[in-house]
Amino acid sequence: MSDNKRCPVCNAAQLIAVREVPTVRTERNIILYYCTLCRSLCNPSGYVEDETQLKADLDWNIGKIERNRIWARDLFNRILLYKPEIKTVLEIGCGIGTALKVATEEFGLDVVGYDTNVTAVDWGRDNYSLNLYSEFWRSGVSPPSDLTLCLSVLEHIEQPQPLIHELCKHTKISRGLLFISVPFLEPYKWYFIDNPDPKHKGTGASHFRSEYNCLETLQSITVTL
Repeated sequence: MSDNKRCPVCNAAQLIAVREVPTVRTERNIILYYCTLCRSLCNPSGYVEDETQLKADLDWNIGKIERNRIWARDLFNRILLYKPEIKTVLEIGCGIGTALKVATEEFGLDVVGYDTNVTAVDWGRDNYSLNLYSEFWRSGVSPPSDLTLCLSVLEHIEQPQPLIHELCKHTKISRGLLFISVPFLEPYKWYFIDNPDPKHKGTGASHFRSEYNCLETLQSITVTL
């Protein structure tokens, strides 16, 4: 077992170091840990992105605009089919706001977004004319929303539980819908552990597959606070 490291999902001190995995986005080698209790994979390294990496994240988001627009269009089509009365959308970890731009431009929804990357938020304000805020979000700082989104964010947070709690709290107050997605949720997609090649298309350490459909995990959630 790894000394002084706890699972960010269940808080158990039962982490086993699996192997080093090279990454493309940050160009670092990370140690991947496995929790023997809840069977989660994690990397509790304490890493914090610097200004250079935040700028690189912005460039990555800009380079994925068309892909993300297609994905967001499919997302809103399906969610609105499920709950057509949705009028307002809040996105936590919105990046430059491509999903929100699709929501307001193509579906006429009122949107607001939060992200801690100031560079990305400034770009979204200037180029998308969206209501984006570069601050740490918590329940109570934004008005109620019919739909709250947190798309591919939790896997970047070393301790995601406080954010999940705040998302659920906000959703309960709003009496709305909460949609959370993370890549590689299903164990059969963990093949990159055996072959962590960052140059291989689809490798988890490089990027999640563009055809990944997080709507597979859409389900009703009962929240007790």
